[in-house]
Amino acid sequence: MEIIPLYGKTGIIETPITTVGIYRLSRDQAVLIDSGDYPRPELPELLEREGLAVRAVICTHLHPDHISNNPALVERYGAEIFAHEAERDSAKAIFDMLESMGQYPQWTKIRPMYPITWLSGGQEEVTVDGAPFRIIQTPGHSFGHIAVVTPDGVCCLGDAMMSVPRVRQAKLPYMEDADQAIESMERIRETQYPFYVTAHKGATPLEALELMVDENVRVELELYDRFLRMMDHPRSEEEAIRDFLVETGTWKGDGQVSWFVSHSAETQLMSLIRAGELKWHDGMVYAARQMSRA
Repeated sequence: MEIIPLYGKTGIIETPITTVGIYRLSRDQAVLIDSGDYPRPELPELLEREGLAVRAVICTHLHPDHISNNPALVERYGAEIFAHEAERDSAKAIFDMLESMGQYPQWTKIRPMYPITWLSGGQEEVTVDGAPFRIIQTPGHSFGHIAVVTPDGVCCLGDAMMSVPRVRQAKLPYMEDADQAIESMERIRETQYPFYVTAHKGATPLEALELMVDENVRVELELYDRFLRMMDHPRSEEEAIRDFLVETGTWKGDGQVSWFVSHSAETQLMSLIRAGELKWHDGMVYAARQMSRA
């Protein structure tokens, strides 16, 4: 594990699953954008080899694979934790669900129990010891998801988008609201920053931003269309979700799929219902075209 310089005082730290953004606030203080996928003692060890303490962590969202080192950083450095206020209930629901299902026990142990400085819905900036970090509202992957722009102009996207290689491999990206996610991607398209850091590997330069947005939007729209094409006859909600998981290659024969995967299918279903493409009737889900023929 190492700090990889990126632009100005901004760098990245690659963990096995996620990319952590880091901004050198001063000679011996740093601000992190998210804190990584699992509790990793090598993270503070790396920082201390560099002579750095963590002044703050600005969280793009509160999913467990982005905040796993927060408790250790709060305890070790007194780090201030920032997150969007809409993440409060969303994170509680996710951790409650993981605990009830007995999934990912390594994550249920890092439920946010430390003080958090909550950002308001329209807040556009966080200042840490005089350094301004721009906040861009990017809901979709989660309801309170934000992108964070360091004072150098490096945009840390969290899970608002994936890098091009990752999204091309993805079978069913997790989204709380696919429609909002696409709107957020288009919002990012209009920006002009030298680099865009995606949480699940990679830093994309400005000249490749259009391609990254195009590919992420394409994947979401293709999933939307695949779900709709699949609905050639009425199904219960449970059947529709299961069949879509089979369609995307994410269903396991024993039915033991993760909550994140099954919930992604559920949110695709709800997006189609909100758009009027699918309808509820007598406890069944129909394609609107089927009901109009009936």
